[in-house]
Amino acid sequence: MSKQNSDIIKKTEDGELILTAGEDYVELVLRHLGKYTDKAAYGITLRGNAVQLWREGGGRRAVLLTEELKEDEARQVRDDIMHVRNFTAFYDLFLYLLYIRKKLVRETHAGSRL
Repeated sequence: MSKQNSDIIKKTEDGELILTAGEDYVELVLRHLGKYTDKAAYGITLRGNAVQLWREGGGRRAVLLTEELKEDEARQVRDDIMHVRNFTAFYDLFLYLLYIRKKLVRETHAGSRL
């Protein structure tokens, strides 16, 4: 098992962004702390070439997406995770991985049949 380091990247009254990284593992977690939020945590975990998006609330973790990436895609996602520095960048990456990337892949495959 590789050594892992956790760092709080950003902290406000409403939330905190935490990065945990090791040799073959990187996880970015956004915890909501404010009184007007759902107090849930959202995360992006990359272990090897497998990416997982999840939401944790009420002591339970719900996996929203698990996908095996090509090696170059996994390298890019790791680089993207390592460069996130604020809540907006976290949500941009989270939504890209959850929705937009899948839509782009579907459109590419649909266009290749023409």
